[in-house]
Amino acid sequence: METDDLLQKKIIQQVSAPLYSAKGWMKFIGILLIVVGVFYALSIVGIIFAWIPIWLGILVTGAANKMDMAYNSGDKFSLIEAQKKIGLYFTVYGVLILIFLILTLVFFIVALSTGFLTEMISNIENSGMQYY
Repeated sequence: METDDLLQKKIIQQVSAPLYSAKGWMKFIGILLIVVGVFYALSIVGIIFAWIPIWLGILVTGAANKMDMAYNSGDKFSLIEAQKKIGLYFTVYGVLILIFLILTLVFFIVALSTGFLTEMISNIENSGMQYY
């Protein structure tokens, strides 16, 4: 029975080793996201979106802590929880990127259809500014 526990602990350590070696960077990114969220919250418009980087920072930091626990104790439930948090982090980030891309596309379509971009380029050319 004891050899089964040691074998399971060794397997969990091997599986969690790649993310365990990156736990310092995960914590750094998590703390940085929390700080960015706090700075967003200091502005009037930013307070609407400030919870997103704070939440993502908490997810990444929590995943790093769970990965540390899984590697050091061989706890498979900590490993599963860390992987769930990392999966949720990438899912949320992916959705945010898709939203950004869609909004950017909508902006360009609206700008082109209203003549905003051509008017802006025309104004730059008429002002004598040189751009490369």
